[in-house]
Amino acid sequence: MTLPCSDDALGRYRPWFYAAALYNLVWGSVNILYPSLLFDLLDMEEPNYKPLWQVVGMFVLVYAPAYWWVARYPARHRHLAVIGLLGKLLGPLGFVWAVANDEIPQAFGWTILTNDLVWWPAFGLYLRDIVRRCGGWRALLGATSQLWSTIQGQHSNCSTDVDSTVSGGSEGIDAWEASSLGTNCV
Repeated sequence: MTLPCSDDALGRYRPWFYAAALYNLVWGSVNILYPSLLFDLLDMEEPNYKPLWQVVGMFVLVYAPAYWWVARYPARHRHLAVIGLLGKLLGPLGFVWAVANDEIPQAFGWTILTNDLVWWPAFGLYLRDIVRRCGGWRALLGATSQLWSTIQGQHSNCSTDVDSTVSGGSEGIDAWEASSLGTNCV
C-alpha cells in the first residue's frame, strides 16, 4: 500500500510549523530590536558588535514565513522544512564546538534548547514521513531526468534554466513542483 503524499496526509505537523513560524517571528524580532536582551537575561557579556547579533536575529526571522508555508502546505513545501532542520542540527554542533573552545559560555545553551533541540522530534518525524510518503530520499533531494523529460516534452517551445543531467525516477514530484521548476517559455 502506497502512503499518500498530500497536505492532508501530513496535516498533523501543521501545528508544529505554525508554532515554529510564530516562535521565529518573535525570537528574531526581539533580537533585532533589543540585541542586548538575551545577554542580559543569561547574565552574559554582550558581543562587541551588536549588529552581528542582529543579523543572527534576522536569520532566525526569515525562517518564519518558510515555516508558515510548510504549515499551510506540508507536502508542497517540504524542502523548506529540510533546510530548517539542517539549521537545527548545525546550530547545536556549532554551539558544542564553541563551548569546547571556550568561545561561548555554556549558559548560551538555553538558546540552543529553545531554538533547536525542542523542535527536533517534530521535524524529525516530519522528515521520516515525507521520505516515506513522497517518493523517498531521491525525490526529496533532487529532481530527476524523467521529470525533466516530461517538462521539456510538455513545453517543447520553452527553454529550461536547470541542468537536465540529473538521473533517477520521478517519484514524489507533484504537478505543482513540475510546473515551477525553472521553465521559461518564449
